[in-house]
Amino acid sequence: MRREPDFSYFQATEDEVNKLVVGEVVAGGYPWHPQLPKPTYRQGSIGVLVDNAHDQYLLSRPIALVVNEDDGRRLYGRFATLRSDFSPLSAWCHVIPRRLFDSLDSSERDADLGGLEAAWVGLVIAEACILANRPVNRVSIASCTATQSFALARTASLWPFVSIPDVIDRYDSAQRLIRSSPPRVDELREKLLPIWISLSGARGKESNHGTPYSAISKLIIELLSARLSGRRNEIAIIGQALSSFFPEVNALTNIDALKPEERVRVFDGIMRTVEGGNLDVRDTNVLCFLAGYIVTIAAGGTPSLGLAEQVSGRWPQVLAWAFLIGSLGERVLWNSGFDGLGRLVAREMLKSFRLDEFPSCDIYLEEGEILVDKNYRTHLPI
Repeated sequence: MRREPDFSYFQATEDEVNKLVVGEVVAGGYPWHPQLPKPTYRQGSIGVLVDNAHDQYLLSRPIALVVNEDDGRRLYGRFATLRSDFSPLSAWCHVIPRRLFDSLDSSERDADLGGLEAAWVGLVIAEACILANRPVNRVSIASCTATQSFALARTASLWPFVSIPDVIDRYDSAQRLIRSSPPRVDELREKLLPIWISLSGARGKESNHGTPYSAISKLIIELLSARLSGRRNEIAIIGQALSSFFPEVNALTNIDALKPEERVRVFDGIMRTVEGGNLDVRDTNVLCFLAGYIVTIAAGGTPSLGLAEQVSGRWPQVLAWAFLIGSLGERVLWNSGFDGLGRLVAREMLKSFRLDEFPSCDIYLEEGEILVDKNYRTHLPI
């Protein structure tokens, strides 16, 4: 087990923050460990975490600033005006909201999606393909990490108590700060929201028991368990979980014996029901799940993404479900899946968070917004 770094914590005044960032030693700090009682907050102060393990020349370099909203906004504007050589602060040290800092039980947090990592990877890549209207082999890692699904997965992997609406709000804020959103983002969000909730519910992140999404969340858990244990009874699992919803589910019972063209007819039948309308969000989600599952086995047990791609203009969630279901239970995320894109998405999604390492982002969102509001655009590393 990795030994916790030697940290000191300060409740610093503005003047003390000025001294700390230029390397001066400030008296009054005390040892900090995430298992110790949480530091008390003093109005108008900034929490400063210092790593004592550095050599004498970096002894007092702050590695994290712990802020609440009002104190942080004042700090960012003041540094941009008076200490521009250190602005933006979040480009070289962590800036952590107080509630997240208080939730830390270690100086390192491993990314964990409860065994659903590969499913999230598939969903991220599907969203990138839909937005770019391109096949997987023409989609970049940058377009994947810019998706809403990636924002949700990355947050869930490190801060599972943050809600989906909160993540989406921050995603929108970031989009407004650096670029305009792609035209289809809002429309696609409406279609993907049931999938996000269903997948999050399978991890237990969202409490969706008794909601329109609970049946699919439970089914995801059961399919994951079946695949990890090597059981080959997926059709029976799906039938048992969803037969009460639609008679179309019964068509799956003998799907293993059907020829590829017959499986396509089953897919077409499901999509006719979806296109027929008069379905609530639960029923649409269930049928798109079924259609996505058939896509993964249509061509004699192998994926036939063309089926999903031909309806993705109106029903992009079918392609999203196909990518997600096809990835569910994948044990080896660093293989060449998705034309090698899967390993790159997984690498970015599953990075650990460590306080004693430099930030991996260019700028903290709230600091970026302040610099734009105050017209300090030259300070933005974007």
